[in-house]
Amino acid sequence: MVVILGAGKSQAWSEPPSTGPLAAVAGTLNIVHNTVLLMLRTFQIIVALLPWLAALVAFIAVGIYVLQKFRREVTSDAAEHEDSLLDLERLKREGRLSDAEYRAIAEKMKDSLEGRGKVVR
Repeated sequence: MVVILGAGKSQAWSEPPSTGPLAAVAGTLNIVHNTVLLMLRTFQIIVALLPWLAALVAFIAVGIYVLQKFRREVTSDAAEHEDSLLDLERLKREGRLSDAEYRAIAEKMKDSLEGRGKVVR
């Protein structure tokens, strides 16, 4: 219930006036009130979601870290494998390894890398 005082008399009503200058003020106040309530509710939702958002960001960061570490491991294994094959080829060219020995060692290297889930060309 709203009471308006003015010029010695008071007027009371249960709803805002629908005409006159007070209707515009009441309508504006109603809009402001609803806007403030909407902003408050939005803020409450954001605050409630912050822990979940932080957990999501942490989960993504850990995932990126693990993927990068895995990529580095795969890349370094492939580089080591390539270096080893180059060394074997050099030994074969120099005559220190026979073709049969070279094939046997290369096959063992291929088997060991495939056993660890690595792709070998």
